[in-house]
Amino acid sequence: MTTAVDRFRAAVDDRDLGALDGLFTEDVRLYSPVKFSPFEGRPAVVGLFGVLLRTFEDFRYVGELTGSSQT
Repeated sequence: MTTAVDRFRAAVDDRDLGALDGLFTEDVRLYSPVKFSPFEGRPAVVGLFGVLLRTFEDFRYVGELTGSSQT
């Protein structure tokens, strides 16, 4: 079974913003260590990932946390 985490990692690895867009809810909120207020809403979060994927050629996730999530 493919989890949301697997789909997220694959979308980042493939640099597929369309796939990322399909993973986030409209009210997604992403907290960044470089900004005091969170990125709020799907357009803002997907836009951020677009910038990250264009700016950092080797952008990828190397760690993984396990646990449960609410869906």
